[in-house]
Amino acid sequence: MYTFRQLILVACLFSCLFGCKSDDDIECPNGEILVNGACEDIQEVITSVELIFNEVDTFAFRDYDGIGSQAPTVDLITLNANTAYNVQARVLDESKTPVEDKTTEIEEEGDHHQFFYTVINANVTVAYDDVDEDGNPIGLKTTMQTGDASTGSLQVTLKHLHDDKTGDPAAGETDIEVSFEVAIK
Repeated sequence: MYTFRQLILVACLFSCLFGCKSDDDIECPNGEILVNGACEDIQEVITSVELIFNEVDTFAFRDYDGIGSQAPTVDLITLNANTAYNVQARVLDESKTPVEDKTTEIEEEGDHHQFFYTVINANVTVAYDDVDEDGNPIGLKTTMQTGDASTGSLQVTLKHLHDDKTGDPAAGETDIEVSFEVAIK
C-alpha cells in the first residue's frame, strides 16, 4: 500500500499537471488582453481626432499628453451654409513615434466600434456613409449637410462595443469624446 506521504506527492503532481493553466491556454473575449493571468479590457490611446471635410479642410482635436496637465487644442469648425460635405474621421495616437494611425484598426474592428455625432444648435445633419460587415454604421465616413447660418457644437464620440451594435450612444465604453464648436456662415 501507499503511505500517506506518497499519496500527497501524487495528489500534488496531478494538481500541478492538470490543474494549472498556462497563459497560452487562456483566451480572452472581445478584444481583451491577458494581464497577469486575467483578461482585461485595454482602453485605446487616442491623442487626436481629425475631421477631414471634402478631402481639403481638416479640423482637429489634439491632446498630446492625454489626461496630463496640458489642455487639449480644439479647432473651430467653420462651414459654408447650405452645403453638403463628405467627412472622413481620422484617429491618431501621437504619443508614439512614429505616430500610430488607429483609423484602419477601427475600420477592421467595425463590428465593435461606432462613432456617434451629436449636433447642438448648429444647422447640421449627419448621415453615416460606411457600415460594418453586419450592415451597422461605423461613422468613419459621413455626409454632413449644413443649413442656414448658425453656431453651435458637434460632439464626436467613439464607442467600443462588446456586444451587437444597437445604435445606443450610451452602450459600450467610450474610447474618446470630443466637442467641436461649429460656425456656419
